[in-house]
Amino acid sequence: MYIGIDGTYLTEQTQNLLNEVRPAGVILVSSNISDFAQTKSLIKSIKDYGKNLGIDIKIATDEEGSLVARLKSLPEYPTYTSPGIYAQSYYPVCADQIANEIMPDCQYEMTKVETINPYNHKILTTYIPTGVYQEELAHAEFMRELGIDINFAPVADIAYDQDSIMISRALGYDVTQSSVNVGQYVSAERSASIMTTLKHFPGHGRTNYDTHFQIAPIHLDYITWLETDAKPFNKGIEKGSEYIMTGHLIYPEIDNNSASVSAKWIKEILRKDLDYKGWIITDDIKMQGITKSDGFVQASTANWDNRYYPDMIKQSLNAGNNYVILILSESDMLDVWQVTQSLM
Repeated sequence: MYIGIDGTYLTEQTQNLLNEVRPAGVILVSSNISDFAQTKSLIKSIKDYGKNLGIDIKIATDEEGSLVARLKSLPEYPTYTSPGIYAQSYYPVCADQIANEIMPDCQYEMTKVETINPYNHKILTTYIPTGVYQEELAHAEFMRELGIDINFAPVADIAYDQDSIMISRALGYDVTQSSVNVGQYVSAERSASIMTTLKHFPGHGRTNYDTHFQIAPIHLDYITWLETDAKPFNKGIEKGSEYIMTGHLIYPEIDNNSASVSAKWIKEILRKDLDYKGWIITDDIKMQGITKSDGFVQASTANWDNRYYPDMIKQSLNAGNNYVILILSESDMLDVWQVTQSLM
């Protein structure tokens, strides 16, 4: 489980939550962040407490940039203009993405970035516009200094038009641009030892529906998906992204279940067809894009009932996710966990 906590410091109640749930990770949101020293201290205290329990608790946060940047209230936050800087600095004439070489007619300054593939340990080479790399590196190093391990980014969805819900969050507006930029983002953050997360698999860019509040059906056949929306995820996988986040998205022509609880999407398509070997984690399962589907109609953020979340946790894990995100109050999370234990 990846869970949230209350407040800005480690309380006795928080310790009790960690004792009971023994989470793989804790997710920091804006309400956990007051100032730099406090945030760093909170992270250290969570990790130290985890070590005392014999578990390695990872610290994660959402740092896409722009609309979704949990740390930007901190005065020390570096200049960070993602995702806009990727669109502005996309130079298709510069990098041969297959040969990993700079094209001879490139007129822009590019930085050669080398990282290690975490699965086969081969060297990965990526050419990134220097201005983009410098911003992304400073951003990743800032997270690393705080003690953050995982960034729930980049958005690998393609914002095909202005109506896309991801228009202000995506790294590109077509298949090639999105794929190149996702690869650059993953490589830059990984070069500073920040683990990355490709989201929202299998792609949220073709709709204006917000899965925080509603079911998002996307009508696309498998072959078309494989040739379009799958490409940025493939590029992120190629560059060694450690996590993929499954979205609460329904592609009826491929599977009637939400991707986050779909064994077809996770075990068959992601694991086998895309040959992904990293960790798979759900988006927050209290979002109504999942609670309003798959028989969970009565559960919602406005009408919480612990009968529903444990079943969602079980279904998510059975579908092939390694981890489930659920951010609730500490008291509610304890209640949910006790019921979940009885189902597992």
